[in-house]
Formats: sequence, structure tokens, C-alpha cells
Amino acid sequence: MANTLTSSLVLPKLDYCNSLLAALPSKCLSRLQVVLNNAARVVKRCKKRDHQYNVVVHVVHVVVVIVVVVVVVVVVVVVVAVVVVVVVVVVVVVVVIVVEVVIVVVVVVVVLEVLVVVVVVVVERLVVVVIIIVVVVVVVVVVVVVVLVVVVVVIVVEVVIVVVVVVVVIVVVVLVVVVVVG
Repeated sequence: MANTLTSSLVLPKLDYCNSLLAALPSKCLSRLQVVLNNAARVVKRCKKRDHQYNVVVHVVHVVVVIVVVVVVVVVVVVVVAVVVVVVVVVVVVVVVIVVEVVIVVVVVVVVLEVLVVVVVVVVERLVVVVIIIVVVVVVVVVVVVVVLVVVVVVIVVEVVIVVVVVVVVIVVVVLVVVVVVG
């Protein structure tokens, strides 16, 4: 019995160990064998659980890395989209303002040409010419003032719209970032 126990426990085959084990009653040896077998089973279970824990930790690390990459990609896409929207809005506003300025210049030039033609044609009749010139000048001034007021109002409305759009886009981006990160 003592030799079986020492070989199963992989104890060194020393004389004094054999003599100690041989001195124990067989009942003690069998109980010692059971205790050591149970301890060996516990060690095997612990090793298996440790391996399972390491696998779980590795999977969690991979999932965290994937989530971080996805969040970074989403934030970058949102920021690029916001920049593109702002640039498009600014370009559209600039084009509209340039077109309006060109329209005002053309209207003023046409009105001045008409005024010159009217003055040249009706120079012979002084009284009528003065009345016509006054009326034409008043009409031209009124038309130019109305056109300028309309252009200024349109430009102010466009600037307000751009500011509102930019503020709304920034607020939406901040909310998206807060929701995604939070």
C-alpha cells in the first residue's frame, strides 16, 4: 500500500518516506489516498476554470477594442458630415449674394441708360424735360432704394438662416457625441 501511494503521489523514493508511510495504519493510508486524490481533482478544476477565465477576458478585450473603433469611426463620420454641410451652406449663401449684387448693378446701369436717353431725347422741351427728369430721378431713386432694401433684407435673412443651420448642426453633433460616448 505504501509503494502504491508513493508512486501515485510522485513522491521521491526515499527510504525515510517509505518507512514513514509503512508505519501508518492501512486505514490512514487509504484516507490519505482519498484526500490527495480529491486535492488533485480540485487542482484540475481550478486550472480548467483559470483557462476559461482567460478566454473570457480575451473576448472582453476584443469587444472593447471593436466598440472603441466603432465609436471613433462614427464620431469622425459625423464631424466630416457637419463640415461638409457647413461648407455647402456657406458656398450657396456666397453664390446667392454675388447673384443679387450683379442683379442690382445691372438694374442701376439700365436705369441710368434710360435716364440718359430720356434726357437727350427731350432736351428741346425744357419744362417738360425738367418735369420728366424729376419724375425719372424720383422713380430711379425709389427703385434703387427698394432694390437695395430688398437685397439687404434677403442677405440678412440668409445670414440668419446660415447661423441657425450651423447652430442646429453643432447641437445635433454634440448630442450625438454625448449619446454615443455616454
